[in-house]
Amino acid sequence: MKTKLTFLTLFLLMLSITSVKSLTYTVNVPVETNKCYIIGPEGDWDNFREMQRVGTTDAFTIDIPGAAGTDWVQFASGPGWAYVGLDGTGNEVSGQGSGPYTIASWKNIYDPNTSVTYTVNVPTETNYCYIVSDITGGGNWGDGDFVEMQRVGTTDVFTINIPGATAAQWVQFASGPGWAYVGMDGPNGTGNEVTGQGPGPHTVTSWKAVYQGPDVKGDIHITANVPLGTANVFIYGDYNGWSENPTDVIQATKQFDGVFSFVFENVSSVGEYYLYNKFDFSAAGGYYEIDVNNAQVPRSATYPTDDNSTITVYAWNNPVITNDVTLNSDYPYNMSISDNRVKISNYHGILSLMNLTGQIVQQEVIAGDYVSPYLNHGIYILSLDNHSRKIMIRP
Repeated sequence: MKTKLTFLTLFLLMLSITSVKSLTYTVNVPVETNKCYIIGPEGDWDNFREMQRVGTTDAFTIDIPGAAGTDWVQFASGPGWAYVGLDGTGNEVSGQGSGPYTIASWKNIYDPNTSVTYTVNVPTETNYCYIVSDITGGGNWGDGDFVEMQRVGTTDVFTINIPGATAAQWVQFASGPGWAYVGMDGPNGTGNEVTGQGPGPHTVTSWKAVYQGPDVKGDIHITANVPLGTANVFIYGDYNGWSENPTDVIQATKQFDGVFSFVFENVSSVGEYYLYNKFDFSAAGGYYEIDVNNAQVPRSATYPTDDNSTITVYAWNNPVITNDVTLNSDYPYNMSISDNRVKISNYHGILSLMNLTGQIVQQEVIAGDYVSPYLNHGIYILSLDNHSRKIMIRP
């Protein structure tokens, strides 16, 4: 009986192995196609899998174990998004199921027999140099991988040969594997980002930051000056892989009204991060930092350059303001509102008055009685000696 059970178990195991489902994808391509790749099966959008040509036809195929008919897929003539397939109207071809799919044209035609050798002149303090473009794996211009280049001897010149690249494709350079290190055309990280087409030689005048190497890491301590009345500050970025898990997201520590601090622990750089005043990182929520032009502010940080640095938030797109004191008689100041003006009697100290977008209306040292400028209808935040409260100017 024991022997029969053993054979039965082995038979069922072999049956389960041989019953693993697969999907055979087929795509028809333009006649000038040299190679064809598929991306997306099994939810894998990182790997371009090479397909096989069907005889001498303009069709390619591949069998992928574990793929499902519900998986979305796309096709490319080369191993990168620069070569993605398009339909007759210029849109990227995508779909579910085995096909057959049809590609009308390619964004670029990959030719493994051609290449471009890129050369760039860099500042003397450069330790490493990277190239980035859609030809290095990006979905769009600038979204690619940062690929390390090689130094030419002991010079300040770096070079790399990229198979399948064309002289028409745009490239950028960085001193490290992230946008925090991008090359600039002005001194000391100023000016415009260096971009170009073709082999070069390209020239980088300075780096936004100089990469010290993968082993140079540390804690980056940052102090953030924010609009008065801000209750919370959250940091959303690539330091945790853009995770929105509450246990992964950094919440800044409030030091006192208008000042928060936070730390990026044991990193060489943070390529991109954003500040939010509420744990809601959706575009619909809009709780992000904005500049004077009402545009969201991207930030980056490198170690050790930005350790113990200070940043200033001009305003929040969607302010979330809380009061440090209630709106009743426990407010320790003699204040009144009349004729669209705030009046305070016998106050000695720093006064700050701002609107709900976080913009400062007035900030000064007061010694005695105070009368505000004429205020338009709306809600304002008044801060006296770090005590803040909302006030309303009624129609």
